[in-house]
Amino acid sequence: MKLFDKQNKLSYYDTIINIIGLNKYMAKQENKEIKVKSLYKALKILDYFCDSTSPELSVTEISERSGILMSSIHNILSTFCAGGFIQKSPNSSKYMLGKKFLEFSNAYNRNNPVQSMLKKSMQKLSNLTGETIFLAVSYGVNIIYIDSIFPSNSTATGNIIGVTAPMYCTSIGKAILSQSSPELIKEVLASPKTAFTENTIIDTTALKDEINTIIEQGYAIDNMEHEYGIKCVGIAISINNQLYGLSISGPSLRFSKDKIIQYAKLLKEVAAEF
Repeated sequence: MKLFDKQNKLSYYDTIINIIGLNKYMAKQENKEIKVKSLYKALKILDYFCDSTSPELSVTEISERSGILMSSIHNILSTFCAGGFIQKSPNSSKYMLGKKFLEFSNAYNRNNPVQSMLKKSMQKLSNLTGETIFLAVSYGVNIIYIDSIFPSNSTATGNIIGVTAPMYCTSIGKAILSQSSPELIKEVLASPKTAFTENTIIDTTALKDEINTIIEQGYAIDNMEHEYGIKCVGIAISINNQLYGLSISGPSLRFSKDKIIQYAKLLKEVAAEF
């Protein structure tokens, strides 16, 4: 069964996007179900510290980015500091994330049994393929990585846990999207898209066709859509009513058509266990 009808020249999703416009649609998505807007604005300030290019920020910089008065920013940061969420940088007068987030990270990992459940399967996949295995969940219109396994002969040491990536250009993201609600699909289709490479699918119609293909074949491919030289094969796994994405990732030269089919079969075998 296809999620989108190619015969229908103007689908429901197109109508929604064309009528209200991209900016209004995204604003509506961001503001839905926000009961305490002042708290939401304060919490959104924490997002600025997730930018790896500027992990330390001054009151002035945050005010310029958020549009909130500097006096209000100062009060918010002081409150966050009291709670351990933000701390003063030891090297400057700027602010940085506090150690409280380490507690949250540990609590999340400790209380999420799925990572433990899939760890053995992920290690087995890495041993069989000699490639890197990633585990992620949906995070708005993105995915967020929650675990990874690198092959034994790999020199990679980076920690991808907590890193986000768009759904529309990752195998895990597209696999999860193919099994998600129409509401999330609408949101992703309407979201602004960046062409990370010449293979990135940013056209709405092409992305709909891609989702249909994934539904039919049961797995998704990242054909160097997010990063040059890297291909991935991913599937979605439903565990305890939560969709997780599992992928096999590696250099594109090693991912022939036959290998992709083989890797997709291995991933489906893991999914069948849950």
